[in-house]
Amino acid sequence: MLWNSFGLLLGAVTTMGTMLNPFYMIHFKDDEKGVGILAFFSALTGCIGSAVCGAILDKTKAFRVISIVASCTSIFGAILFATSFVMEIKWMLFASYILFGGPVLGYSTVAMDLCAEITYPEPEAITTGILNMATQLYGFLLVLITGRVLEAFGDVAGHGCVVVSLVLGTVLVILNKGEHRRQKAGQSATDDETHAIFPQK
Repeated sequence: MLWNSFGLLLGAVTTMGTMLNPFYMIHFKDDEKGVGILAFFSALTGCIGSAVCGAILDKTKAFRVISIVASCTSIFGAILFATSFVMEIKWMLFASYILFGGPVLGYSTVAMDLCAEITYPEPEAITTGILNMATQLYGFLLVLITGRVLEAFGDVAGHGCVVVSLVLGTVLVILNKGEHRRQKAGQSATDDETHAIFPQK
């Protein structure tokens, strides 16, 4: 469930990043520069989202709560983002991308750490590497599907593909109740050390 939710959520962001130019130019034909600005803005938003989610996770260790909030916020952001395109409101377009891209890219930080938690004691480099494969695979498939839908049915249906991907990914995030094995192992080791220093009678 983690692999598929990671792929669906990150794949949606990858798809929008790849398809940003055709989506944008449908409504803002004389503003090629705006596409580049929005792409830069999306990258900046992702950096901030990753840092914020990482900092919150480090303080709280609330993997499940952060993941659900981030993925649900991204759905709202994607719908608002699509609405901004249809209504052709530029300031709303940039503002809504914060709610769309930021939380999902922030979720990637949480998912990487969660992957290490639930697959412990397997090597983290291998498990997170396999997790990253989901983004590439789902992103590739979603770009193909969204591109075809955009050509055949228009940009609203294309945005719908992205939203559906986010919804499916969020459902899997909610259903995923993976065991935090690494935390339990660490707590067990701490308890053993405490008993060694202060043995019970």
